[in-house]
Amino acid sequence: SNANANGLREETVNLQISLALRDELRRRGHRVGMTRTSDRAVSLSDIPTWNWSDTYDWRVYADGITRYSSGVPRDDLQARCDKANLAGADIFISIHNNGSVNRSARGTETWASPKDAVGQRLSELVHTEIVKQTGLRDRGTGDMDFYVLRWSNMPAVLVEGAFITNPGDASLLRQAYFRRKIAHAIATGVDRLLAENPYKQVYPRLAGRDRYATAAQVSRAGWPTGAPKVIVAGGDRWPDTLAAAPLSRKLDAPLLLTMPESLPASTVAEIARLAPSEVVVLGGTEAVSELVASAIATAAGLPDTAVRRIAGADRYETAASIAREVGVPPTGTAAGTVTLVNGESLADALSIIPWAGRSGSPILLTESSRLPTAPAEFLAERADEVSATLVIGGPIAIEPSVITTMAAPSRLWGRNRYLTNVEVLKRFYASGGLSPYVISSYAYSDGIVVACHAARTGIPVLLTGGRVIDIRTREWITRNRPRIATFTVVGGSEVMPYLADRMLAKADKE
Repeated sequence: SNANANGLREETVNLQISLALRDELRRRGHRVGMTRTSDRAVSLSDIPTWNWSDTYDWRVYADGITRYSSGVPRDDLQARCDKANLAGADIFISIHNNGSVNRSARGTETWASPKDAVGQRLSELVHTEIVKQTGLRDRGTGDMDFYVLRWSNMPAVLVEGAFITNPGDASLLRQAYFRRKIAHAIATGVDRLLAENPYKQVYPRLAGRDRYATAAQVSRAGWPTGAPKVIVAGGDRWPDTLAAAPLSRKLDAPLLLTMPESLPASTVAEIARLAPSEVVVLGGTEAVSELVASAIATAAGLPDTAVRRIAGADRYETAASIAREVGVPPTGTAAGTVTLVNGESLADALSIIPWAGRSGSPILLTESSRLPTAPAEFLAERADEVSATLVIGGPIAIEPSVITTMAAPSRLWGRNRYLTNVEVLKRFYASGGLSPYVISSYAYSDGIVVACHAARTGIPVLLTGGRVIDIRTREWITRNRPRIATFTVVGGSEVMPYLADRMLAKADKE
């Protein structure tokens, strides 16, 4: 755009302040990402953006408009949000400078979304510092759902440094030292916020100091008065547990974890508290040694003969063995249905495990390009009982040739793990109240443990990337917020940082 009467172009001044802020934050030890480092738009192409309709509420789609939609350059602004959201940033700072037809209007103001408590606090701190360090007229802080404030997932602020249309403010903005003052003030506001430790627990959380303690916490939440049976598997052997949820549901047994050669203290204590009459170990001796199996019996106060093992030569055989014990449901919502997932990838399976466990549909594992012998033999044995195959994952995860001979195959999938999760939620959890378990799609053991619990309660799991919430996940939260009573976050702060609580809170207040 052309320079205004004071010789300034806002986008240029904004970039100059942003670059100064980047340098100042880095000097203070922060990691900084930039939406742009040159004087150009971030995106002029048509990308999925947030759109409102009285008919369908908020939805994300490419609206066919590449410049301004409802007065907002949505694509360019969404591209900025996308960069921050995909980075899992702690804070989003949007730098602007004001303008007015009234050339006497001057001063500084700072904005945050009314749905963003941490952003509002950051706005106060940043604004106080800018006024103190620059001497600009104090126009106050405000609450407003500007596009980038609303649709950035993390706490966010929008700074209007000064008025480029005011001769006095403009003369200051032309000076590099003054732009550095604004940058220094913003950085100081950020440091003041972080010193307050703003990322704290918002929602209930099931977590321990490690995966073994987290599993014990989930068990205590699901089986507070004990359990008739317990399932134990290797904490680093998630393939052995992929098919565990239907078995957990059938046996009314929580899933606990162990190391191969030693039984963690948290698992020992939980087995003792549960006081089961039988323990099922999943996987071979390389996952759970005979020594550990004996220690499990001792913890339960049982003879070694009360611990039985379900294992195969590989994950496919183990899953098929579990499926034989679970059986094919003859009635109910999953009557005659087996569930097929890729045995090499957990992410898609995590979404369907709670439903499969709840409905009693046995879970079989396959390779992407061929059906291994073990699941093929199970399907042949139960051919008279199997009338439908629920295939989880797209044609890359499970190729069409794998399922052509299966009973009434139908796919459920999205272009990534989060969209697959959303498709499962839409299909099987479309009505009624919800209190989803929120898990990291990369914390496999935590995910499967809570999926077994979810199979008992009928509660779905919501997948995140820990610090990252996919735009389609946020869309699902936004559109279903009247049904969501709360979230329960699963895992310690290393896998599910408290930033995730703030992101969920911001999405849940749409």
